[in-house]
Amino acid sequence: MTVYPYMGRDLFAAPETYEFAPCEPVSFFEAWCDAREDAVRLFAERERATVNTSDRAADSAPLGARTLDDILESLLKAAAAGGPLAPADKRTVDSLLQKFEIFRRLFTHYDGAMRKWDGAALAGPDHYILLAEVLGAWCAKTGNPKYLSTMLKAVDALCALPAESLSASAATRLAAVVEQERRLVDHWVRVAGE
Repeated sequence: MTVYPYMGRDLFAAPETYEFAPCEPVSFFEAWCDAREDAVRLFAERERATVNTSDRAADSAPLGARTLDDILESLLKAAAAGGPLAPADKRTVDSLLQKFEIFRRLFTHYDGAMRKWDGAALAGPDHYILLAEVLGAWCAKTGNPKYLSTMLKAVDALCALPAESLSASAATRLAAVVEQERRLVDHWVRVAGE
Protein backbone atom coordinates (compact mmCIF):
# COMPACT_ATOMS: atom_id res chain seq x y z
CA MET A 1 0.00 0.00 0.00
CA THR A 2 1.26 3.47 -0.91
CA VAL A 3 1.46 6.06 1.86
CA TYR A 4 0.58 9.64 0.96
CA PRO A 5 3.95 11.39 1.41
CA TYR A 6 2.70 14.83 2.44
CA MET A 7 1.27 13.87 5.84
CA GLY A 8 2.79 13.44 9.27
CA ARG A 9 4.91 16.57 9.40
CA ASP A 10 4.35 20.32 9.68
CA LEU A 11 4.44 21.57 6.09
CA PHE A 12 4.20 25.18 7.27
CA ALA A 13 7.37 24.86 9.37
CA ALA A 14 9.23 22.80 6.76
CA PRO A 15 7.50 23.47 3.43
CA GLU A 16 7.43 20.81 0.75
CA THR A 17 9.28 21.85 -2.40
CA TYR A 18 7.29 19.89 -4.97
CA GLU A 19 5.89 21.71 -7.97
CA PHE A 20 3.89 18.76 -9.23
CA ALA A 21 3.20 15.70 -7.09
CA PRO A 22 3.91 12.31 -8.70
CA CYS A 23 0.21 11.48 -9.23
CA GLU A 24 0.62 8.88 -11.97
CA PRO A 25 0.16 5.59 -10.16
CA VAL A 26 -3.39 4.85 -9.07
CA SER A 27 -1.98 3.94 -5.65
CA PHE A 28 -0.86 7.57 -5.14
CA PHE A 29 -4.39 8.82 -5.78
CA GLU A 30 -5.84 6.14 -3.50
CA ALA A 31 -3.37 7.13 -0.75
CA TRP A 32 -4.38 10.79 -1.22
CA CYS A 33 -8.06 9.83 -0.84
CA ASP A 34 -7.31 7.77 2.28
CA ALA A 35 -5.26 10.60 3.83
CA ARG A 36 -8.04 13.12 3.20
CA GLU A 37 -10.67 10.76 4.67
CA ASP A 38 -8.50 10.26 7.77
CA ALA A 39 -8.08 14.03 8.11
CA VAL A 40 -11.82 14.68 7.81
CA ARG A 41 -12.48 12.01 10.47
CA LEU A 42 -9.98 13.69 12.82
CA PHE A 43 -11.53 17.11 12.13
CA ALA A 44 -14.98 15.72 12.94
CA GLU A 45 -13.65 14.30 16.22
CA ARG A 46 -12.11 17.70 16.98
CA GLU A 47 -15.41 19.41 16.27
CA ARG A 48 -17.31 17.10 18.64
CA ALA A 49 -14.69 17.45 21.38
CA THR A 50 -14.57 21.25 21.56
CA VAL A 51 -16.79 24.26 21.92
CA ASN A 52 -17.49 25.76 18.51
CA THR A 53 -15.49 28.96 18.67
CA SER A 54 -13.18 30.45 16.09
CA ASP A 55 -9.54 31.12 16.73
CA ARG A 56 -9.74 33.80 14.10
CA ALA A 57 -9.39 37.06 15.98
CA ALA A 58 -10.59 40.33 14.56
CA ASP A 59 -7.56 41.63 12.77
CA SER A 60 -7.02 45.36 12.51
CA ALA A 61 -4.68 46.78 9.94
CA PRO A 62 -2.05 49.44 10.54
CA LEU A 63 -2.68 52.62 8.58
CA GLY A 64 -1.96 51.87 4.91
CA ALA A 65 -2.00 48.08 5.31
CA ARG A 66 -4.64 45.55 4.30
CA THR A 67 -5.37 42.47 6.39
CA LEU A 68 -5.06 39.10 4.71
CA ASP A 69 -8.56 38.30 6.01
CA ASP A 70 -10.02 41.34 4.22
CA ILE A 71 -8.15 40.51 1.01
CA LEU A 72 -9.26 36.88 1.01
CA GLU A 73 -12.88 37.67 1.97
CA SER A 74 -13.01 40.17 -0.91
CA LEU A 75 -11.69 37.56 -3.34
CA LEU A 76 -14.22 34.99 -2.10
CA LYS A 77 -17.06 37.48 -2.64
CA ALA A 78 -15.74 38.29 -6.12
CA ALA A 79 -15.82 34.60 -7.08
CA ALA A 80 -19.35 34.21 -5.71
CA ALA A 81 -20.67 37.26 -7.57
CA GLY A 82 -22.22 36.90 -10.98
CA GLY A 83 -20.46 38.26 -14.00
CA PRO A 84 -16.81 38.46 -14.94
CA LEU A 85 -13.99 38.78 -12.43
CA ALA A 86 -12.33 42.18 -12.15
CA PRO A 87 -8.74 42.35 -13.44
CA ALA A 88 -7.59 43.81 -10.10
CA ASP A 89 -9.06 40.80 -8.26
CA LYS A 90 -7.31 38.42 -10.68
CA ARG A 91 -3.98 40.19 -10.06
CA THR A 92 -4.52 39.93 -6.30
CA VAL A 93 -5.46 36.24 -6.25
CA ASP A 94 -2.61 35.42 -8.63
CA SER A 95 -0.19 37.35 -6.41
CA LEU A 96 -1.26 35.34 -3.36
CA LEU A 97 -1.11 32.10 -5.36
CA GLN A 98 2.42 32.94 -6.48
CA LYS A 99 3.53 33.87 -2.95
CA PHE A 100 2.21 30.58 -1.60
CA GLU A 101 3.69 28.54 -4.46
CA ILE A 102 7.14 30.09 -4.02
CA PHE A 103 7.41 30.60 -0.26
CA ARG A 104 4.64 28.28 1.07
CA ARG A 105 3.62 30.99 3.50
CA LEU A 106 1.58 34.15 3.68
CA PHE A 107 1.48 37.03 6.13
CA THR A 108 -1.30 38.78 8.02
CA HIS A 109 -0.82 42.18 6.36
CA TYR A 110 0.08 43.49 2.90
CA ASP A 111 0.44 46.90 1.32
CA GLY A 112 -1.54 48.08 -1.72
CA ALA A 113 1.00 46.46 -4.08
CA MET A 114 0.63 43.09 -2.27
CA ARG A 115 4.04 43.31 -0.65
CA LYS A 116 4.38 42.00 2.90
CA TRP A 117 3.74 44.76 5.41
CA ASP A 118 6.79 45.41 7.59
CA GLY A 119 6.29 43.61 10.88
CA ALA A 120 3.42 41.43 9.64
CA ALA A 121 3.07 38.09 11.40
CA LEU A 122 2.94 34.75 9.64
CA ALA A 123 -0.57 33.73 8.62
CA GLY A 124 -2.25 31.06 10.74
CA PRO A 125 -4.32 27.99 9.88
CA ASP A 126 -7.55 29.99 9.58
CA HIS A 127 -5.94 32.19 6.92
CA TYR A 128 -4.87 29.12 4.92
CA ILE A 129 -8.34 27.60 5.20
CA LEU A 130 -9.75 30.84 3.79
CA LEU A 131 -7.06 30.78 1.06
CA ALA A 132 -8.13 27.23 0.13
CA GLU A 133 -11.79 28.36 0.03
CA VAL A 134 -10.81 31.21 -2.29
CA LEU A 135 -8.74 28.99 -4.57
CA GLY A 136 -11.54 26.42 -4.79
CA ALA A 137 -14.07 29.12 -5.63
CA TRP A 138 -11.78 30.64 -8.26
CA CYS A 139 -11.10 27.23 -9.81
CA ALA A 140 -14.83 26.54 -10.00
CA LYS A 141 -15.60 29.98 -11.46
CA THR A 142 -12.75 30.22 -13.98
CA GLY A 143 -12.17 26.57 -14.85
CA ASN A 144 -8.45 27.20 -14.41
CA PRO A 145 -6.70 24.22 -12.76
CA LYS A 146 -3.81 26.35 -11.45
CA TYR A 147 -6.09 27.38 -8.58
CA LEU A 148 -6.79 23.72 -7.79
CA SER A 149 -3.07 22.89 -7.92
CA THR A 150 -2.30 25.48 -5.26
CA MET A 151 -5.40 24.55 -3.28
CA LEU A 152 -4.15 20.95 -3.12
CA LYS A 153 -0.82 22.13 -1.68
CA ALA A 154 -2.49 24.38 0.89
CA VAL A 155 -4.84 21.57 1.95
CA ASP A 156 -1.88 19.16 2.16
CA ALA A 157 -0.26 21.51 4.67
CA LEU A 158 -3.50 22.01 6.61
CA CYS A 159 -4.30 18.29 6.77
CA ALA A 160 -0.79 17.58 8.04
CA LEU A 161 -1.40 19.78 11.11
CA PRO A 162 -2.44 18.04 14.32
CA ALA A 163 -6.25 18.23 14.59
CA GLU A 164 -5.93 19.76 18.07
CA SER A 165 -4.17 22.78 16.55
CA LEU A 166 -7.49 23.80 14.95
CA SER A 167 -10.52 25.29 16.63
CA ALA A 168 -13.79 23.43 16.18
CA SER A 169 -15.02 25.97 13.64
CA ALA A 170 -11.73 25.76 11.72
CA ALA A 171 -11.98 21.96 11.69
CA THR A 172 -15.52 22.21 10.31
CA ARG A 173 -14.46 24.67 7.60
CA LEU A 174 -11.46 22.53 6.67
CA ALA A 175 -13.64 19.43 6.35
CA ALA A 176 -15.86 21.40 3.93
CA VAL A 177 -12.76 22.51 1.99
CA VAL A 178 -11.63 18.88 1.69
CA GLU A 179 -15.06 17.99 0.26
CA GLN A 180 -14.84 20.89 -2.21
CA GLU A 181 -11.32 19.82 -3.14
CA ARG A 182 -12.53 16.26 -3.82
CA ARG A 183 -15.35 17.51 -6.07
CA LEU A 184 -12.89 19.62 -8.06
CA VAL A 185 -10.42 16.74 -8.37
CA ASP A 186 -13.23 14.42 -9.50
CA HIS A 187 -14.22 17.01 -12.13
CA TRP A 188 -10.66 17.24 -13.48
CA VAL A 189 -10.27 13.45 -13.48
CA ARG A 190 -13.43 13.27 -15.65
CA VAL A 191 -12.12 16.05 -17.93
CA ALA A 192 -8.78 14.24 -18.33
CA GLY A 193 -10.58 11.02 -19.20
CA GLU A 194 -12.62 12.62 -21.98
